[in-house]
Amino acid sequence: MNADTVTKLAAALGVSVDYLLGADAKETPALTEKDRRDVAKDVYQIMESLESSGDLMFDGVPMSEESKAAMAAAIKIGLEEARRRNKATYTPKKYRRD
Repeated sequence: MNADTVTKLAAALGVSVDYLLGADAKETPALTEKDRRDVAKDVYQIMESLESSGDLMFDGVPMSEESKAAMAAAIKIGLEEARRRNKATYTPKKYRRD
């Protein structure tokens, strides 16, 4: 199962990708809608930057739209996980919902 499929399945079920992958929800804080919008904006900017610089190539051949979508999904998963870990690490204890 690829990252895009996991992301779509999580969205359809209304759960996080971490939940589908077996991570305990108490281990990492949930992302807010603002967090998700920020991640989507970051993914868009990263993909636009790669596309405009000509770096979206595979052995000198431009990547297919399917490959670009898979790359964007992988970047999204990575950024969401980084954001969750940062929230767990840097949110003051008095604001945590443990």
